[in-house]
Amino acid sequence: MRSSPSRRIFARRPGARQARDSIRRERGPADRKGLLAGGLGLWLATIGLDPVTGIQRYTFGQLFLCDGIGVVPVTIGFYAIPELIGRILVWLGFVA
Repeated sequence: MRSSPSRRIFARRPGARQARDSIRRERGPADRKGLLAGGLGLWLATIGLDPVTGIQRYTFGQLFLCDGIGVVPVTIGFYAIPELIGRILVWLGFVA
């Protein structure tokens, strides 16, 4: 029995689906905040030297960014950013 190409992709890479599902716990505004925070956290994790080519990514010529941003600040931001977005939305009146 042959499976579709999309099922084969998920069979080979189950980690991508698990990562998305761990960020995306519920539907609605919380879903968007979680995905935004996860994307921002992944972007922050790319700052520094590329381990394969050694090219600087998002360092803007600053030497202290060559080592990247540590795991602890990224983790704190990962949990703080959705709360910050929620408070801004309440302050702007989009959410009661």
